[in-house]
Amino acid sequence: MANSRSRLWPDSGDELILGGALLDSDEAVLSWRRWHESADYDNLDFTHQRLLPLLHENLRRHGVSHPILDRYRAAARRFWAQNQVLYRHAAIELGSLNELNVRALFLKGVPLSLEYYAKPRLRPMSDIDILIDRTNVPAASKYFLDRGWVCIDEFIDNLDSLDQIIEVRHGFNLRGTEGQEIDLHWHIFQTSYADPQHFWSNATTFHLNGYEAFTLCPTDHLLHACSQAAGWNIVRPIRWIPDAKAIITKSEIDWDRLVENSSRFDLAEPVHDALTVLRDFLGLEIPNATLAELKSIPTRFTSRVDYRLSARRPMPIIGRPLQRYFRYLRIGKSLGLTFSQYMQQLWGVSSLYKLIVLGTKRVWSSAMGSTKK
Repeated sequence: MANSRSRLWPDSGDELILGGALLDSDEAVLSWRRWHESADYDNLDFTHQRLLPLLHENLRRHGVSHPILDRYRAAARRFWAQNQVLYRHAAIELGSLNELNVRALFLKGVPLSLEYYAKPRLRPMSDIDILIDRTNVPAASKYFLDRGWVCIDEFIDNLDSLDQIIEVRHGFNLRGTEGQEIDLHWHIFQTSYADPQHFWSNATTFHLNGYEAFTLCPTDHLLHACSQAAGWNIVRPIRWIPDAKAIITKSEIDWDRLVENSSRFDLAEPVHDALTVLRDFLGLEIPNATLAELKSIPTRFTSRVDYRLSARRPMPIIGRPLQRYFRYLRIGKSLGLTFSQYMQQLWGVSSLYKLIVLGTKRVWSSAMGSTKK
């Protein structure tokens, strides 16, 4: 239904593979056949590679027999093996953080694959997402850096000004000596820095290689999955759709809490659009009252523009700077920072001169990238 499609609706190629992987009727097979006819398997992008295990599982459930399913099954085995390695690393780091008295809450892949998907291999992962208290970030960062981990966040020049970086960011990426990666968060969302301690009150536990680990409750997992839909990435964030379906079908959602938290964390508009996709594309039962309540929540102008800019591929050259400016208006200005101060802290640079040099390099790199396409 084109007239009901929100800006978070997957594009045509993504819609077909998602249909094959997630729909519960004969439409799944028809959707897969249309995608399969044009799929370039030798150059399959990572976005679609990560859906092959789900595609294999759903097609088998619908009685499909085709030689290409052997390829899907091989991908599922490969992702299963990668997940086992990540579970091991996640347990090791959880144990170390426990020894440091740093409370950790797992987000996204690790708890979702173990608790919400029918089989862990159906939810491939490439990193580990952990939320810790903001006050523990310096100690946790020092622990990782002292063991040879490095910050790989492309938008952080260095971690010398960690206190300032913490003030204006929600997290950063670290890579260990064995290639394992951790996204270390102190805020759950990129667009709202309201107190994340709110989520600890309803946190649940799950078993991780012999450890008892904390994670979000199902309703908060759904909120987080919907929020992921609104952030464009070169690896298209369509995996939020199977994540959200897994959460809704496995759990009982507290829709009132979802609305309350959507308002609290300034996410009403993207959550409304995401739930609309889940209803119209997958046929999931989303209460009309929930959609109406989300629609009625007032949204600030800066939040609306930030959402619209973030949910699409950035315009060449000016796209990223424009996004940064509206994110500053949404977050940085309330901290009493000028735009240049906000950007210095965001990128971890110590002077306006370094900010200009780094910004010029990135604008130039963006321009050259758009020219080559």
